[in-house]
Amino acid sequence: MQKNKIGIFLPYAENYDSHYGGSYCKMVGQETLSRNLDKYHFSVYSASGDKGYPEGYKTNIYGKYISFIKNKERKYAKNLLRAKIFYQIKRFTCRDSFLLFSLFNEIKKNDIVIIHNRPKLVSFLRRLGFDKKIFCIYTTVI
Repeated sequence: MQKNKIGIFLPYAENYDSHYGGSYCKMVGQETLSRNLDKYHFSVYSASGDKGYPEGYKTNIYGKYISFIKNKERKYAKNLLRAKIFYQIKRFTCRDSFLLFSLFNEIKKNDIVIIHNRPKLVSFLRRLGFDKKIFCIYTTVI
């Protein structure tokens, strides 16, 4: 029996970490994935560094660049000038659409793609030529 391939795209701002990540990151963590590994193959696409999940984590050089900029911005948060410089670099060069485009050759191999909190990326993915199932999980704070 062939496994269905499910790709989960997390926004660059999402911290993909089993301890400090958001609720969605915890849901795709080891406990949830381990129950379904016989039916599905999961791939998680994120700009965050790999934080110890067993398999399926994927990024590229652009994702590593985003992670580097985010880390520098946090490191220099108390130094106002440096923090502003890294914020402006992040503001103009770190985009979810750029990350999705740079990972598209990997993403198109999936049968289902789940996009977290970025509904505009659904139409962007369709314009790139992805013709399989796409789900967008959008959460808001009340």
